Amino acid sequence: MAILSSLRNLFLGPPVSTAIPEIRLKERSIPGDTGLPSISPGTLWSKEDAWLDRALNPYSERLYDAAAVRPYTADWQGFATSGSYEILNAWRRICYLARDLERNNSHVIAFLRELRNNVLGSTGIRMQPRVRLQRGGKLNKPLNALIKEAWLDFRRSGVYEVTEQWSGATLDEMCLQRMATDGGALLKLHRGYRGNKYRFAVQAMEVDSLDIMANTSNPPNANRITTGVETNDLGKPVAYHCLDFYQADLWSNQITGKRVRIEAEDMLHLWLPTRITAVRGISWFTSAMIDLRMLGKYEEAAVISARNAAAKMGFYERTMDAPRYEGQGQRPDGSIIEEITPGLIGELPPGYTFKPFDPGQPNEQYAHFKKGILRTISSGLGVMYSSVANDLESVNYSSARFGKDIENENWRCLQRFLVEQLLAKIFKPWLECAVLAGIIPIPFSSVDAVCASIVFRPRGYSYVDPTKETQSALASIDGGLATRRKELGDLGIDYDEFLDEVEAERDEQEERGIVFVNPYSRQPEVEATTEDPSSSPGNPPSTESSASTNGSAKPAKRV
Repeated sequence: MAILSSLRNLFLGPPVSTAIPEIRLKERSIPGDTGLPSISPGTLWSKEDAWLDRALNPYSERLYDAAAVRPYTADWQGFATSGSYEILNAWRRICYLARDLERNNSHVIAFLRELRNNVLGSTGIRMQPRVRLQRGGKLNKPLNALIKEAWLDFRRSGVYEVTEQWSGATLDEMCLQRMATDGGALLKLHRGYRGNKYRFAVQAMEVDSLDIMANTSNPPNANRITTGVETNDLGKPVAYHCLDFYQADLWSNQITGKRVRIEAEDMLHLWLPTRITAVRGISWFTSAMIDLRMLGKYEEAAVISARNAAAKMGFYERTMDAPRYEGQGQRPDGSIIEEITPGLIGELPPGYTFKPFDPGQPNEQYAHFKKGILRTISSGLGVMYSSVANDLESVNYSSARFGKDIENENWRCLQRFLVEQLLAKIFKPWLECAVLAGIIPIPFSSVDAVCASIVFRPRGYSYVDPTKETQSALASIDGGLATRRKELGDLGIDYDEFLDEVEAERDEQEERGIVFVNPYSRQPEVEATTEDPSSSPGNPPSTESSASTNGSAKPAKRV
């Protein structure tokens, strides 16, 4: 303590002084190298003692480097705000800018196309009922076929939604695209709808309908309304407060109508959650939006520059005493018209020099710069660079397979989201209404059990190299490391439907007397023989028995 007091008096002066001079001891070593005695935890320190200890030991304050404010990070600010507050102040502008990119940016259009094709595909997400009999546990094939047929009929255009324009698959694509661009989509469920025999339909609504300015902290029913979403004390959505305006109205976004409260059980709000404290989503383009805009304007400027370079060769410069050159004519603004043809070597008038015009864009760095920005954009959107840029120049089998595996997993996550938050939540109220309407002959009490047995099958993904990966799949099956159900499921093929198709195909072949031979098999000429159960090993069956066995068989046609 005596040494510490001496150092304090040396640097700070007598204890009565309150002025603390600035000292720079950042280059000193840690206290273990200074020879200062250790201070017991129970020792009382004055303010000056604590300041001196921090000055001598910069390691006494444990801090993340990213939390320290430095000159090169001073403009990087962070705020302690909730997810809903951030969306309240940013959603409108981000949504409207994202829609501008959706209309005018070719890279965003490419991303949305890849999104629809890879998540939904041409067939959409198919429903496969797996209801089983109460006795025996076997599949109830008649009921499963009835439910599947009714669902496919309900998803047709003219039946599925209230405007009678779009099919279920088309509306799924629209909802997915609106989630990516606007940050969310709304589907109102109409139970008791009289426009179809199922007494049920959906109504698509853009997320603009959800009044973002509806915010109350202490409403009369003790629920909280945040950006249009009413939640209870546990944070569960119980209602949605929407603006009442006609969806196809030309001025719908400029006319604020009355606010309508819709119960949560009658509304599906589709949005990808990012923060626990948020109750609605934001555009998926948010992180890449500035790069997309800058790249689009850079490409536009480069194209204009290249066009100017190709259209205008240069300028004539004349001395003060040179006569005015008329050229081949003049425009109304006084500029000279001079036609240039290939291979022409002309002579300039006296006193004139030619100054070529070279904007210098696009230069040799254009392609590298564009590729770098597009890679950043692709990372923010979660897709491969080659998909957004349509650039397969340096793609080979290994890189394509590695990249597609990562990208496909992202698509599978979105498929799972749509199954859980969209299709499963539409299927149950549809089944309830179909049962009440007499379309599905099951007790109403069995609706939950039937819903639990439903399997939705999204599209699968084909192999990058079908020959190699098919051989690998067959080897995994033969080695017991995989099953046919799993391998077919990865391709988006339902195993039970596959078996039904194989069985029907074989029955039809036998009926027609056709045998297909695989030309790639090792021994294509080998045919199966009929074994006589009465023969013993080493004693082949007699000619008479073979003739009697095969005599009645219909000769097969080899194809």
